[in-house]
Parts: sequence; C-alpha cells; structure tokens
Amino acid sequence: MLLEDLRYRSLHIDRWETNPGETWCLIGGNASGKSLLASVLSGDSSQESGSIHQLPKQVSWASFEVQQSTYEAEIENDDTDYLD
Repeated sequence: MLLEDLRYRSLHIDRWETNPGETWCLIGGNASGKSLLASVLSGDSSQESGSIHQLPKQVSWASFEVQQSTYEAEIENDDTDYLD
C-alpha cells in the first residue's frame, strides 16, 4: 500500500509505504489521527486530497477497548498460544 500526500481533516501523511504481508500497529495520543486514518483506509471516509495505491482488499481496525477485551479473553484461556 502506498499513501501519498494524504489529507483528511487534521490528518496529513506525506508518504507511507507498506509491503504485502506486513502488519502494522498505529500508536498515538488522543486526537493524533489514528481513527481518521482507519476511517479513510476502511472506506468509511474519503480523503480530501492525495492518493492511496494498492489498498489491501481488507483493512481492519480495533479500538483500544476491543483490543483490551480480546487480550483479557485470551489470557483467561489456558490452552492458547496467544502470548507464545
């Protein structure tokens, strides 16, 4: 995936390139643009300018609350290899 000169509200990305098979985790403070980026990549919103090339067929995201809930459920499951 390649993002170039992407602009949407307060989100500004000059260039970001990922390769097939890579998994990325976005970490940032409140109002830093994580949800805005997820919204654009998932198709819920359209960027104001810039281009998105080779967008994966499926883009997913989970809020911190969903991630925490998933983590806690996996910790309770004794036969998981989630943390191995």
